[in-house]
Amino acid sequence: ILDPGLDAFILTPSCPLIPTPPIVFPSNSTIVIHPVKLKTKAKISIDGQYQTTITKTDTITIKKSRHYAGLVRFGESFYRRLKNRFPSAADE
Repeated sequence: ILDPGLDAFILTPSCPLIPTPPIVFPSNSTIVIHPVKLKTKAKISIDGQYQTTITKTDTITIKKSRHYAGLVRFGESFYRRLKNRFPSAADE
């Protein structure tokens, strides 16, 4: 969970071989990934929307886009929605 006021992004490994938690990076970071032990090819999925095949010679670069997405929320604040989704034992 990342506070919406933070200028950061989260890299979340999906299906890692060992348990790996999400990693938070400052928004000015550039992450470069080289698939070093890849024997043939692999699939990469971005935001669950875009998928492509990569090989061991490919490089994946992740950085903040210069384009912004405007989101509109009506109703509750971020922290109110968070509390409603994760009620504590004291609230039960």
